[in-house]
Amino acid sequence: MTMSATDLSHKLKGMNFPAGKNDLLEKARDNGADDEVINGILGIPDREYNSMADVEHGLHQTE
Repeated sequence: MTMSATDLSHKLKGMNFPAGKNDLLEKARDNGADDEVINGILGIPDREYNSMADVEHGLHQTE
C-alpha cells in the first residue's frame, strides 16, 4: 500500500460505520478518490468494517 492512512481517511470522510466494501467504494468515489485509493479498497476483503482502523487493517492484510 503506497497511500497513507491520511489519504484514505480523507477520501472516506463522513463514512458511517459499520460499512461494507461497496459502501466504502461509494463514499470514496463521492469524495473524489483517485485510482490508487479505489484500487486499495477493491483489494480489501469483502466484509463489514466497524471503523477506519478496521479498514486500515484490511488494507494491510492485502500487502
